[in-house]
Amino acid sequence: LDRLRRAGKRFHHVADIGTGTGLLAFAAMHLWPRAAVTASDIDPVSINVTQQNALANAVPMGRGSGRIALYVATGTDHRAI
Repeated sequence: LDRLRRAGKRFHHVADIGTGTGLLAFAAMHLWPRAAVTASDIDPVSINVTQQNALANAVPMGRGSGRIALYVATGTDHRAI
């Protein structure tokens, strides 16, 4: 992600499929703060952990620019993704 940023790449939508704890989704939000970020995982516990991490780090949640949307899904198998 850092290499993409240094190369001048800009993203408006980012998806972290298989997010785990949300680390890559949070990094993407840090690098592209106006992006709409979607994070999903097959494990509902992972999504709960990601939500708790977002709250602990004041990461805005929800859909839209500058926010992270969280979904329990198998891969991209969710209508929001």
